[in-house]
Amino acid sequence: MLAVACTNPEEAGDPPAALSDSTTTTQAPTTTATTLPPPPAWEASAGDPAPEAKELATGVLQAIGTYREGEGTVVLAGERVTGLSLAPAVVDAAGPFLIPDAASTVEIVYPQLGGLTSTRASIMTVIRHRTLISGEQRSVTRTVDVRLELGPDGWSVTELASLGGDPPSTPTPTPTGQQVIDNDRIELPDSAVWDIGAGGVDDVILQRLLDLAVDHTLSVTVLATGHPRNVFDSDNLSNHTAGRAVDIWAVDGVPVFDQRGEGSPLLELVRGELAAGVTELGSPWDLDGAGGPSFTNAVHQDHLHLAYDGP
Repeated sequence: MLAVACTNPEEAGDPPAALSDSTTTTQAPTTTATTLPPPPAWEASAGDPAPEAKELATGVLQAIGTYREGEGTVVLAGERVTGLSLAPAVVDAAGPFLIPDAASTVEIVYPQLGGLTSTRASIMTVIRHRTLISGEQRSVTRTVDVRLELGPDGWSVTELASLGGDPPSTPTPTPTGQQVIDNDRIELPDSAVWDIGAGGVDDVILQRLLDLAVDHTLSVTVLATGHPRNVFDSDNLSNHTAGRAVDIWAVDGVPVFDQRGEGSPLLELVRGELAAGVTELGSPWDLDGAGGPSFTNAVHQDHLHLAYDGP
C-alpha cells in the first residue's frame, strides 16, 4: 500500500484528549442572545488531494459542535450528524464539545493533511470553537486530528485521535517560546500555545518561526498536540511528537496550497529553510532530490513542514 504523510508519511497514536472548559480568549458579555451566527461550511479547492475526506471531516466537526442553547447533548449531536458517514464512537468522544447550557459553533480555520494512504487519512483540522453562556462569549482554537477510512461507499470518520489538548496548569514557556507566543506575525492555535507553555517544543524550531516571521506572517497548523504520534502508517516517532517540528498552512495570509504555481514567492522561503539546515523540509517542491532533507508528496501540497532530527 502506498502511503504519504506529514514528516515523510504519518500514523495514529495520540490517545483522545479531553477538551477543557479553559479558554485563552474570553470576551466580555456583549449580548443576551442564545445563538451564535452559524459558520460557513468548508469547501475543498480544485486539485486538493483529498477533497472528500476533508469535507467530511470538517462537516462532522461542525455538525457535532454547532447548536443552539439546550441542544448540546450526545443524543442531539447524533441527530445532527444523520446523513454523514461516521462511527458512533466519534460522537461519544466529542462529548466535551457538548455543553447543554451553551450555544456553540465550530468554525473551520483550515483542514490540513496529516497522513494519507489509499484507504486511510488523518485530517488535522484547526477549528475555532465559540460558546455563548448567559451572554458571555468564549473562543478557543484547537487542532483536532480526525481519522478516516475509505470503504466501498466512500470515506467514513472513524476516530477523533486528538482533540487538541488542554492548557498546562502552570505555563512555563522558555524565553524563545514566549517571544513566539507574543509575536503577532505568528498565528498559533491555542493547542500550539499550550505545547509551548508546557515546555514540549524545542527552541530550535521556535527560533525558526521567529526568523521566518521577520519577513513573513505565518499561520501554524500544529506543533505537537493534534498531530499523529507516529509517522503515518509507520512505527516511527514523528518529530512533531518530540517537539522538533512545525506545520504552516498559510504564509502572508495565503494558503500554501494556493501558492504552488510557477514562480511562487514561497520557493525562496523554502530554499532559505534548506540553507538554514532543517533536516526535514516537506513542501509542494522537492529541491534537492532523493535522500535529501527536501521532499514532496500528496500530503505536503497544503502546508510547509519544517523539522529537525534529534541527536
